[in-house]
This record gives sequence, structure tokens and C-alpha cells, in this order.
Amino acid sequence: MIYTIGKKSIYDIYIKNDINPRKLGKTDNYPGGSVWRYKKEVEKFLTKGYEVYGVLADWEKDTKQSNDGKWNDLLKSSKLRFIND
Repeated sequence: MIYTIGKKSIYDIYIKNDINPRKLGKTDNYPGGSVWRYKKEVEKFLTKGYEVYGVLADWEKDTKQSNDGKWNDLLKSSKLRFIND
């Protein structure tokens, strides 16, 4: 599992109510969702109203470093989940 940030008021509802919640990966017009390898890394980017969530993806195969290098971009849409699930 790797990690992402999401707006709590939106992500909590999405994960609870969607049968297959996914973090969007790379598309023609989008580099892919922001992901981090370790929870302690992503926590540095948290702001009020946002939370850390899990993404079921492989760091080595399913991500690549973002242009600014502060996180990786998710290359394929992957299952999104609460960390404690």
C-alpha cells in the first residue's frame, strides 16, 4: 500500500458509498494522482480538512516521480481505501 491525500469531506463519502473507489491514474490530460511511499512523508503535506488515505498500488511499477519531485504520480487508477481497513 502507498499513500495519498484527499479532502476528508469528499473522500470519506466516496470510499464508504462507492463499490470500487479508485484514485485516478495517468490520463492524456492528467499526470496521475499524487502519491507517497510512506505515511510519514505524506503527513508533511496535510492541511486542514485533508486526510491521508491508502492506495493499493505498487510503488515501483505503478508510479513515477512527479515533475517537482515532491511526490510520485500514480500511473494507473488504483483502489482507494481507509488506512485502517
